[in-house]
Amino acid sequence: DQSFLEQLRTAAGTGPVLILTHDNPDPDALASGKAFATLLKSAWNIPSRLLYSGFVLRAENRALLNLLTPEWEHSDILADLDHYSAVALIDTQPGAGNNRLPTAYIPQIVIDHHHPMRETVRRAPYVDVQPEIGATVTLLERYLEAAGILPDSDLATAMFYGLKTDTRGLSRGTSPADTTVYLRLLDRIDRSKLIQI
Repeated sequence: DQSFLEQLRTAAGTGPVLILTHDNPDPDALASGKAFATLLKSAWNIPSRLLYSGFVLRAENRALLNLLTPEWEHSDILADLDHYSAVALIDTQPGAGNNRLPTAYIPQIVIDHHHPMRETVRRAPYVDVQPEIGATVTLLERYLEAAGILPDSDLATAMFYGLKTDTRGLSRGTSPADTTVYLRLLDRIDRSKLIQI
């Protein structure tokens, strides 16, 4: 709702926001990060930078990265964190051991669906961790909807594929929210790009 959006906007600051995800990101991580960057820019004109570490090796995931989420930059070293108004961990948490954020650094924003919720996450100013949800893109789609933002076809396709792969086509660990978002995104996808992936 709007109160959560306002809390999130406050935590983000004026920008730029550094958006990080887990190492060797999968489609859910790549799509969720782009969706969060879209929310920041479209809702509040807050600039951001998308940064991933490790490798994107699977052919499908590389195709998604190149075709639908090319905004991501690769770097295995995080530097100058104080140059950002906020650091956002998307599809991962501090202390999870699968991201490059220094253990002593507390991010301002954490949005994730993985279990368990790490103890250090409670120290972040804005936290939305929902393990009952099948994919982080489901959470981000709900933020976009609350802000009145419709994802364009590239973002919708990336989010749809991220949700599809994380839930194995809604057959694993899904919630009613995942099903609703899956069907809503289905109307907006670019089928030709989905076939390429």
